[in-house]
Amino acid sequence: MKKWYKICMIAVFTIILCTVVWIGTVQTRDNEGSVPVNAQEATYSGTEKPTPPATEPIESRFTAAQLEQLKTEIMCKLEENSFSGSVLIGAGDEILVDVAMGYSDIKDEVKNTTTTKYELGSVTKQFTAAAISKLAQEGKLSVDDTLDTYFKDFKDGKKVTIDNLLTMTSGIPDYLNDYIYMVETNERSQDSTFSKEEFMDWFNEKELQLDPGSNFHYSNTNYYLLGLIIEQVTGESYEDYMTKEILDPLFMYDSSMCMTDASARGYLTVDGEEGTLVDSSYFYSAGEMTSTTHDMFKWLNGFDNGRVVSGDFLTASVSNSKSGFNYGYGWFIDYQGDYYYHTGNTQVFYSVDLVSFEDDIKVIALSNINDVTVQQLGKDLFRITEKSLFPGKHDATEPATEGTTGEGSTENATKAG
Repeated sequence: MKKWYKICMIAVFTIILCTVVWIGTVQTRDNEGSVPVNAQEATYSGTEKPTPPATEPIESRFTAAQLEQLKTEIMCKLEENSFSGSVLIGAGDEILVDVAMGYSDIKDEVKNTTTTKYELGSVTKQFTAAAISKLAQEGKLSVDDTLDTYFKDFKDGKKVTIDNLLTMTSGIPDYLNDYIYMVETNERSQDSTFSKEEFMDWFNEKELQLDPGSNFHYSNTNYYLLGLIIEQVTGESYEDYMTKEILDPLFMYDSSMCMTDASARGYLTVDGEEGTLVDSSYFYSAGEMTSTTHDMFKWLNGFDNGRVVSGDFLTASVSNSKSGFNYGYGWFIDYQGDYYYHTGNTQVFYSVDLVSFEDDIKVIALSNINDVTVQQLGKDLFRITEKSLFPGKHDATEPATEGTTGEGSTENATKAG
């Protein structure tokens, strides 16, 4: 009897133990398959920035002596130009030179660094063009769409296409020329705001200055209109769309579509005379962006590698095949075909970024001084890098007059970038 009693007790204990283990296992599986409410919100809210992937150190294809010599030559050129700002030069994914000079705040003696944020001016245009190309690649619009699709009150809407806007061949006058004239004649104050409604009133009254597609004419109006088209097609603000679809996927977290995010002050001279801050609403999708040299390097690598747009749209961006006037989709094309680039300026900030077709040399120069020589400086830094690291491979002559079709004179006159 005692024997059977012991057997029964062992059996009951075993059953209880198995039941406890089973319940615990089920609860564990349930917990693994569920997330607390607050955790679900954090995961799916869409507010978290994607985490950059871990990267292996890049093994340089150049010797330490070569890189030191290049840096010496670059620094000499910057000092010769009394440069104030940040410069980054790379080849492929490798950063070769990463320097900063001058002050971001002269009064408080805060120096520019390699992470200082600058206003980009018209360098913004390459981002706006990329967004339009991305939407076209996704079938959400066509570059052959005429403007009457988006702007019903524009009387020449059936004549002008999105492609004309992208390639600066629309013939539409530059709204910033009119703005500058009104400021100079005291018709409006320099710190006045500029609404989209005011822009549309101006735009709908204007006549074309040339037949669309017949010639190149640099006009900020083209890229202001492209920003409005992005908002119509996506149903989002220009800033929100650009941040979500362009900046965040490339981990450009020190960049924004807002000029007030610049961490550097802008100066008229190296002596410290500050420039007047202009309301950024004037620039919008034609030139309102701020960034750092490091973020711009991410951009150039991502864009050049087809991570934003690809195929025919990437080709159209960096060639003159569509316009024939050495301007692609948001990029000037070097007359010798060596590189594609863009320059920019606001009231006192100047910028240039450049990518070579051969050797994949990338140059970014961002300055917080009113200095038009910065735009040529970027091209000079490219030639120095080319000669220093790739000697004998190229004819490094530069045409005496580059950019006379509108990039130099029109851009600088309007302070539009």
